[in-house]
Amino acid sequence: MKIVHVYGGTLSSSRVKRIGGIEEHFVNLSSKLMKDFYVLYAGKPYDDSFPKAIKANSSFFVVLGDKNYVLYLFEFVKLIKQVKQNDTELIVHVHFGPISHMIILICRLMGIQNIYWTKHSRMATYKYSKPWFKSKLTSSLVTKLICVSKSVEEELEELNLGVGKTYVLPLGLNIKKYKDNVSKDKIDVLRKELKIEKNTFVITIVAQQRPEKRVEVFIKAFSEFLKKNEGCNAIALIVGGGPLEKENKKLADSLNILDKVKFMGLRHDIDVIYSISNVAGLTSETEGFGLAIAEAAAKSLPLFGTNAGAMPELIKEGETGFLFEIGDYEKLSNIFNEYYHNSSLCIKFGQAALKDMMERYDIDGCSDKLIALYKNEFGD
Repeated sequence: MKIVHVYGGTLSSSRVKRIGGIEEHFVNLSSKLMKDFYVLYAGKPYDDSFPKAIKANSSFFVVLGDKNYVLYLFEFVKLIKQVKQNDTELIVHVHFGPISHMIILICRLMGIQNIYWTKHSRMATYKYSKPWFKSKLTSSLVTKLICVSKSVEEELEELNLGVGKTYVLPLGLNIKKYKDNVSKDKIDVLRKELKIEKNTFVITIVAQQRPEKRVEVFIKAFSEFLKKNEGCNAIALIVGGGPLEKENKKLADSLNILDKVKFMGLRHDIDVIYSISNVAGLTSETEGFGLAIAEAAAKSLPLFGTNAGAMPELIKEGETGFLFEIGDYEKLSNIFNEYYHNSSLCIKFGQAALKDMMERYDIDGCSDKLIALYKNEFGD
């Protein structure tokens, strides 16, 4: 049995700043499948740690980038021909990207019977739109549609896509990487960089500043929280750049809290950032999975998130964190207030969040379930 994973999410100009969810997923799978695992990856990793991790497991790995779609498709065809010569038990597993539809069509034209398609987020905005027709056609060609959360599966059902083909299988999280203590030196360096004292209450959000992430809700909620706790020693960290960064800075300035909000831009030391944080979460309109929340839980942080997308799956209301409705910054400010005045609750929720993450989203368990699905394809 040979498994070929195709990732085409960064064909334009993006560079992976750290080994994120999809990269961790590939590394873990390669350690379990070894020489039977192949990756065609469109992108330019920030450093060579990701390719090295894959190649260390004797797996085939091709890195492509920029906008060379023709080269990407050519490399895919070449790889499939090579693999099919040696093994007829083949599964091609396609992830998100601008040419996923083309890759799946080529698979069918090449006679590949087993095609998986992982959906990390909603496939189309509404029925009968152009993206919907494209997704409808493509989903008819695949064997299985893997959904990273129950929320994604429900969205597909609403759009009448992939009926009878969906399976909920999260990518999983390398919890050990986050659970292990970050060195004191790294923490001290970050505190010095940000000028944050040890007794400062730190509220963190890790999100690209795009419209759907609703970072302005976080800023308004923090402003309301400061009004309720005048003179309190609290700081808000916004990790991630994006097109709305300037606008959000202007908002913070207009609310007279710019000195209390640190815009950190794109970072690849999230584990260190979460190590100096007291609370973390997301304010998005929806999330296919919500990796930032999973990472925060792995660092034993109490959580907050909107009651939308996969966030209610990740956050157990009243047990590991609190949920609020989209845009309700008043409710979010009350959540901040609750955490600020109840340190024992923060500890309780944080411990429960880590336990829940280990039980449901550990990357080893998630990878094992996917491999079992692969083997079942051939009756192994």
